[in-house]
Parts: sequence; structure tokens; C-alpha cells
Amino acid sequence: MKKASETLTPHVLELGGNDAMLVCEDADLYRAASGAMWAGLSNCGQSCGGVERIYVHKKVYKQFLTLLKGKIRNLRVGSDKDFDVDMGLMTTESQVKVVKEHIKDAVDKGATIFAQSNYEEGALPATVLTDVNHDMLMMKEETFGPILGVMQVDYMEQAVKLANDSDLGLSASVWSKKRKHAKELAAQLEVGTVTINDHLMSHGLAETPWGGFKMSGIGRSHGKIGFDEMTQPQVIVDDVLPLVKQNMWWHPHDEKTFDGLLGAIKFLYTKPRMQRIKGLASLLRIVPRYFIKNKEGKKGLNDKLVLITGGGSGIGRLMAINFAKAGCDIVLWDIDKGAMLETAQKITNLGRNAWTYVCDVSDKDFVYKVADRVKKDVGKVDILVNNAGVVTGKPFIECSDEEIKRTMDVNIMAHFWTTKAFLPDMIKDNDGHLVTIASSAGWIGVNSLADYCASKFAAVGFDEAIRMELRKSKIDGVKTTAVCPFYINTGMFKGVKSRFKFMLPILDENYVAEKVVKAVIKKRAVLKMPLLTYSVPLLRILPAKYFDKVADILGVSSSMDDFIGRKR
Repeated sequence: MKKASETLTPHVLELGGNDAMLVCEDADLYRAASGAMWAGLSNCGQSCGGVERIYVHKKVYKQFLTLLKGKIRNLRVGSDKDFDVDMGLMTTESQVKVVKEHIKDAVDKGATIFAQSNYEEGALPATVLTDVNHDMLMMKEETFGPILGVMQVDYMEQAVKLANDSDLGLSASVWSKKRKHAKELAAQLEVGTVTINDHLMSHGLAETPWGGFKMSGIGRSHGKIGFDEMTQPQVIVDDVLPLVKQNMWWHPHDEKTFDGLLGAIKFLYTKPRMQRIKGLASLLRIVPRYFIKNKEGKKGLNDKLVLITGGGSGIGRLMAINFAKAGCDIVLWDIDKGAMLETAQKITNLGRNAWTYVCDVSDKDFVYKVADRVKKDVGKVDILVNNAGVVTGKPFIECSDEEIKRTMDVNIMAHFWTTKAFLPDMIKDNDGHLVTIASSAGWIGVNSLADYCASKFAAVGFDEAIRMELRKSKIDGVKTTAVCPFYINTGMFKGVKSRFKFMLPILDENYVAEKVVKAVIKKRAVLKMPLLTYSVPLLRILPAKYFDKVADILGVSSSMDDFIGRKR
């Protein structure tokens, strides 16, 4: 700068910021909270134009904090390995030291750590602090890390005054549904860039100038004004789509989002026509993200209460463990108390709560009695997993009346009683999930499984009918998932075989358990495994004799020939 001054050579310096975000009382709080997380925590907060200070009108302060806290708690922090992380790591030890120093300084001066994300060892968590003031370093200096200071204001003119109370002035944002009022506030901010209902994006627009006021630098880059260094410009970026809830690139991220954004680049800039078409297709798949609110917990099930029947062993135990890993507390029902206690211990070792209840789900009165105990002891069940099941595994004519009745009582009638016990509370709160562990045998008849297939066909139909009833009643917060796997390698189906293992493999129980939890998180209505089983409804357009022939060729009809099952 000194050297340039000798000849008055134009130059540009961008020296960082301590960006302010102003949230008005009429703001779309969901979008504002989402934008705060995006703009404040992208690149682990290491963005010169990232949000560091948030000033919120007192009328919406608590509601905004509640939304922000929920998003922070669901933020995935760590080393990105497979599109499963939202925020990465700090890049230098010296900057980690600055972040920790700013947090300590704030807490020592009266600030409260209001919310933090989970994080892996070696990472810094995303942190939200309240009760902050301008005596604290984080509110005066650039932190350049994953922390947000949130301050309540009585009126927005006070927010403008506080935002300008800094020797930095790179960028800022105003969040309001009243566009005229937002622009008036924006014009009073002493910063180089103001965005309305957005933040940390104008520097990506080549036509918009980039630079700051005061100690944030000198000069501008980008756009025509980049050549006009003797001016001091200001840009206001206004959203023109009032229905937009989030940008396509905002959190949470996944592989589909990455492919869609990469598709936009291919569509705009590649020459081969087919690549451009494929790029456009990938882009169009993520366009709905603009208009759909992400329901909190879609990427996680933190603090949900899950009840699993038959949770003592087998797939029930593995689902319980995977739900616990996803942040859930677990209620286990089984007739084997010892097995339940072993499962419960594995859950508590993961840091989650577990309750065990001996219950024979084939006994209606017993189910209702234990259900009342659960509600009294633990509270409302958020997710009901009807998993308990039995299999006889004999030709129908060889099945005793008692065996047939037992199969129907456990595999389908129990679903009626448990659903009747817990669904009303879900409907009352318009929040809950029913998971039916059915089977591919609920879509196709199998030799030596007549009673089992009948119960699973009924389970599939029951799930679909309940889903239709909820839809007709406009109860959109209660979801259902029917799980229809091929044979699983548990003791229950020991001895079964598959002719074409590459198309119809005997499924690994751990794989199935993980897929079930992911299906619940994604709120999938139907989960079939493996992929070939999705073709069964299509094959039913064939005449019965040809359909049966396909089943013979695939080995379905002979799959139970060597069945042993679980020893009783």
C-alpha cells in the first residue's frame, strides 16, 4: 500500500470482516436460521464474508434461537468421507487458538454457550453464544471460525447502530418480508455488500463488486466497478422469489446436491450435447430444494423414542442399536427378558436410554396393559417398529391349528393391537412413524410358507391402508414405512437358499437394520431389498402360469427346501 501510494497506483485490499446479520420481526425465521447456519458456518466459519454477529428483534428472538439450535444440533461436523458431513475442519492451529480465545473471552465476560453441534475428535464444534455484548472480542474482531454471537435488540434501528459499531465493514444482510423496509435498513449499513434474505453468495456473482468499508479493505474486485477504483460502491442483492425457503446449495448436503450443482456447471459450460442434457437432468432433481422446508431430523432422529417389538435379538436388536446410534432412546418389547437386557446394555453403552418390557404381542389385553405402562413410565412413543415375528416353515397341510394361529397372532394381529395403542397419540400431535417389518413374502407366495405369506400379505395391506387413512385425514406428520426384505441371515430362516445370489442374495442382518433406519430418516413409504424384488408387481401382469414359471426359474419355489429355522 505504501509503495502504491508513491505513484497513486490503484490497488485492491480485502482484509476480512466481522459481518452482521439483522433479523426483523417479520422475517421468514426458518429461512433466516438456515441462512445463519450457511453463512456463519460454511467452510468451518473460515469465510471473510461469513456471518459472525446476529441481531434479532426481541419479538422473534426466542423463536429464532429455537430454530437455530435445532439446526446446529443436527449439523454433522468432521472429516468428509462420503458426502456425510456438513461442516469440515479448521485449517490452521493458529486460527483454532483464536477461536478458542474468543469463546473464552466471551464466556468470561458473561456470554452463554447456547448451542453446540456434535463433532469428531480434533474438530471444533459449531457454537452459538447468547448474552453477548460489544465488550467481547468476538463482537469486535474477526473470529474466522465456527461461532455465532446472537444479540437481542428492541428495534431494528438499534440493530443498525450495533452493526455499524465496528471498524470492519465487509458485508451484512437484512432478513425481512417487507422489501422496502429491508432496503431502507440496508442503505444505512456501513458495509460494501448487503444481501436481503441471503448472505455469503454475492462474491460468487462475477458481475457484482466485492470489497468493504473501513478496515475491511480498499477498492473493489468483480464487475465494471472493479475497474473504477476511485468510487466507493454499495450493492444490495434482493431475493425476487418470495416462496423460496432455501437455496439449492444450503445445508444439509448430500451426494444428490453435489451432483445437481455439478450438473449445472456441465449444462452451462460443457460442449458435448449429451453431457449438457445429463447435467440439466441432475440440476432439475434438486430444484425442489428451493421451495421445500427441510423437516428437522430428516438427517437425524435425535431424542426420538422408538419402541421395537421383538427387540431382544436378531434384526430387532440390530435395529435398536442403529436407532440408538442415530440419537434415539429405545423401548424394547420381547418375551425373552434376558435377551432384552443384553440389548439394553448395548444401547446404554452408546449413551442412550433403554427400557425393557416383557410382552407377548399375540395377547391383545397384555399389549394394551404394557402399552399403558410405557406411556406412564416413559412417555409418548414417536416411532413404533412392529418387528416381532414367527415362522413355521412347513407345508400348509402339516401346520397344526395352533401353529397357524400363532403365526397370524404374532405376525399381523399384534400390529393391530400395538398400532391401536400408540397411533392415537401420534395423530393428536401430528407427529410419529409406524414401521411394519413385513417381507418379500408379502408380495409373492412361497412354498412351505402359506401361513407366513398370508400374515405378511396382510401386514403389507395393513400398512398401506393405514397410510391411506392418514392421507385422507390430512395427517401429514405421521408417516408409515413397510419393510419388505428377502430372506435375512438370522436364525429365523436358517437353511433357506437362493439360486441366483447375485440377484437375490440372502441379506446380511446388519445391512438390513441400517437400511431400515435410513428409510425412517428419509420417510420412505416402502423399502424392498434387494432391488430385484421391486419387479414383483410388474411380473404380476403375466398370466399366472408364466408368473409361476418365473418364480421357479428364480428358485423362489424351492428356496425353503432345506429350511431348518431357529431351534425352540
